Amino acid sequence: MKDTAVLTETILSLIKEKKYQSLRDVLRTLQPVDVAEALGGLDPQELPLVFRLLPKDEAAETFAEMDPDSREELIKSFSDSELRDILEELYIDDTVDLIEEMPALLVGRILEQSSAESRKLINELLMYPDDSAG
Repeated sequence: MKDTAVLTETILSLIKEKKYQSLRDVLRTLQPVDVAEALGGLDPQELPLVFRLLPKDEAAETFAEMDPDSREELIKSFSDSELRDILEELYIDDTVDLIEEMPALLVGRILEQSSAESRKLINELLMYPDDSAG
């Protein structure tokens, strides 16, 4: 979709009218990158509502495409089980990228909700050799 502003306005209008099924239908027709761009224009209190309307697999793809501020807002609003569900659907490199851009408090929560296997892989990927600039 080319016009993110129009999509964001459509989303806001459907929220205001409480037409959540229509909003879900609109979201299902879009690519995750387009949804992520449109979600970036929402207020923090509207973001979780719209995000929760996405199918689980598309939610993770959309989450990976979102800007860091929007992802941070979502993580703050997620229950532990919601965060765990998203983390299970993300590729491990997307999880590592997420951890690298989040504040320490949220990093701890992300790691707590990651599986033991994922935590091990995350730690391996975040380890830098002593002589690296990482």
